[in-house]
Amino acid sequence: HDLRPALHESVVGKRLGVALLAFAQGVEAIAEFARRLGFRAELRSEGGSGRFTGAQRIQHVVLVTTFVILCLTGFAQKFSQAAWAPVVLDLFGGIESAPIVHRVAGVVLILGFMLHVVIILRGVAVRLRGRGQSGARAWMREILTLPMFPQPADLRDAVAIAKYVCFLSPVRPRFGRFSWKEKLEYFGLFWGVSLLGVTGFM
Repeated sequence: HDLRPALHESVVGKRLGVALLAFAQGVEAIAEFARRLGFRAELRSEGGSGRFTGAQRIQHVVLVTTFVILCLTGFAQKFSQAAWAPVVLDLFGGIESAPIVHRVAGVVLILGFMLHVVIILRGVAVRLRGRGQSGARAWMREILTLPMFPQPADLRDAVAIAKYVCFLSPVRPRFGRFSWKEKLEYFGLFWGVSLLGVTGFM
């Protein structure tokens, strides 16, 4: 009995599951971004301030949009024989246009990531110049104190939330401006975009 068709269907099913998971994560990111926008509007109405600037919100939109487009066009091309692939490809102009859309989205993602890094380094340089500091040690100290850089307190927060989830503590921990989970996701962006860029150009 030839098991190859069943094996092929199993592999395709697993890959489709990965594609759907990636898409779901993109949708979750969009929902989280929308929630944070509402949170910022609420803070403004109360005279407070949100966590993100206008430029940072634009970067979020570009990141989420390009990521979702890359997932849809990439998986649809990779598994073009699947029943759902033609439907997805038609959303981007068919098999002729989808590869172009995929490449453009990839370039925009990488350029956006590079711009984000430049903005961070520029901010560090401005703060150091304002304090009259220079040198590699001063740069390192300033980078290590950035809001998204993990701190020892983040490890304690992770342990605290684990205790709460496991019913070992009755108190749900409160986090600062950015939680330990968001910091991990942020650094995941660095290796993730780098990996996408390298594999995309290969």
